[in-house]
Amino acid sequence: MNRREPEPLKLIGYWYNPYDEHRWPHPRRLRFRWEDNLKSRIVDYLQAGRVCAVYRGWSDCRFWCGRNGHRELTDGVFAWPEGLAHYVAAHDVRLPEEFVQHARSMRFAIPADLKDEDGEPEYDFSFWATWCDREVRPSWRDGAQERFRRFLRRGARRVT
Repeated sequence: MNRREPEPLKLIGYWYNPYDEHRWPHPRRLRFRWEDNLKSRIVDYLQAGRVCAVYRGWSDCRFWCGRNGHRELTDGVFAWPEGLAHYVAAHDVRLPEEFVQHARSMRFAIPADLKDEDGEPEYDFSFWATWCDREVRPSWRDGAQERFRRFLRRGARRVT
């Protein structure tokens, strides 16, 4: 019998970090007015996710609220940092409609029979990257950040 390889988990909820090679947005660029009932159900869903990865370092809230977690959670289709619920609850950060509809189709409940993955899960970064590119308008800061990175790279070459 052929065993089907699991689909990569669609990664969501990653934010700007100057040390990361990915160009994720700052969450302030995705503020949104949630419908109260939907917001609380999404927050509960995010908090109920199954742990799929644990990291040694902490992630800090990009709004300076403090430590925000060190694990990734999943529902078997999507994966997100454990602090994503905080961004929705405290800062009204918007999430992809596809994720919201998926959570709704699951009746806002993580599957009870979700099995732990053996080893490191496989991730699909393209879903989040494509959504962010489409939903977040470029700002003057994006250009300034890229110029600053180039400046640092040039300076590092001159020093060495």
